[in-house]
Amino acid sequence: MEFEIFIPIIIMMMGLGIIGGFLAGLLGIGGGLITVPGLYFCLSKLGYDNDVIMHVAIGSSLAMIIFTGTSSALAHYKKKSVDLKIFKIWSIGIILGTILGSYISASLEGSDLKNVFASITLLIACYMFFFKKKEGALEKELKNYIGVILGVIIGGISAIMGIGGALVAVPLMRFKGVQMQRAVGTASSMGVVIAVFGTLSYIINGMNVDNLPPYSIGYVNIVAVLLVASMSMIFAKLGAKASHLINPNILHYIFSGFILLVSIYMFS
Repeated sequence: MEFEIFIPIIIMMMGLGIIGGFLAGLLGIGGGLITVPGLYFCLSKLGYDNDVIMHVAIGSSLAMIIFTGTSSALAHYKKKSVDLKIFKIWSIGIILGTILGSYISASLEGSDLKNVFASITLLIACYMFFFKKKEGALEKELKNYIGVILGVIIGGISAIMGIGGALVAVPLMRFKGVQMQRAVGTASSMGVVIAVFGTLSYIINGMNVDNLPPYSIGYVNIVAVLLVASMSMIFAKLGAKASHLINPNILHYIFSGFILLVSIYMFS
């Protein structure tokens, strides 16, 4: 690739990492809901093939979570806020669901995949607007096979959306009665499993695809992963500090409104 063509990619990816990282820290939102539409926007403006850029955005987002999610998962593990029993059982389903979701994603046209992403995002926004988190959920003992099924659902949705799974996993664990901090810690560990198997699946599914952006391995773009992930990890800390200056209730609706705008953009 000629250097003058490479410069805009560097600028846009670093800019996305800065904005996405700050918003992720500010809103407490999984990076995938920011990086996927952000990567889609950047790649489309750079003129790459519309049939593949949504797949590349999702695959690259999952690869970023390997970097951004591992440090978080380790920190939660050191604080003993990971429920290893739930993690081990649900991860069986998560692996199966992630591989299945990646296969489904690869079989969809770019426009259809974009609409699926937008639809799920819209459902999340509606949930956030109209339902508030309930504390003190009753403890519910689930059979192991139910945990595996829930894992398949978490992995499947996450692989199709390019997210770490916390948006799906945390509410399910809260329903089971898992304490919030422990649910978040366990979900962060699940996110690494999703990221690893999702990344491998998107690489394999995209290996023989034409018209991919330069420096892509399957549906994973190495330039995007390195630049966006590195900037995100730096600016997420600033966003997290800024979040403490805003009323939590206001932050909740900013979060919901942001997801709604993402959904509207992806439908357009």
